Amino acid sequence: MAREALEDALRQEAEVALDYDGWRLLLSTLREVENETGAHLGRSLGTEVATRMKSLSGGRYRGAALGADLETEGVMTSQGVQALERFSEGVKEQIATLLRVSVAEHLGTTLVLDDHLAQTDPERSEWFRKLLQESAESIQVVVLTCRPEDYADGEMAGTHVVDLAQSVVRR
Repeated sequence: MAREALEDALRQEAEVALDYDGWRLLLSTLREVENETGAHLGRSLGTEVATRMKSLSGGRYRGAALGADLETEGVMTSQGVQALERFSEGVKEQIATLLRVSVAEHLGTTLVLDDHLAQTDPERSEWFRKLLQESAESIQVVVLTCRPEDYADGEMAGTHVVDLAQSVVRR
């Protein structure tokens, strides 16, 4: 009887080991697919972000190095990929905004920006106003800002400006 119990326990152990190996294989496969999918989206959006970064910077920046989960790992320059920490807060905001615009366009969803370019110079702010206006032709763009002068009346067709501090609504 003890021998039968031992043999039964060994069979159960082999079944558990087989189940464990199956689950490990499934987990490994799922992680591989997840990484490939994330990397594919990063490559897909990377081209759009790079094109826009070149335009925005007059060719100074060639794109953003995007990781598998779309985190920005650095900025591509003529000297190669430079660490993101080396760049100003304004450049970091601009890259984040370009990535968000590209993701929203890719998904066909609403883009909500909240004082997204507070550290951006006037020339680049103008560039972004034009980009947002172009994007608004295919997606909804909502901009929340404490600097309404950046989005003055008449500059952005189809805009509605609500200034809660002044109780003013402009169309």
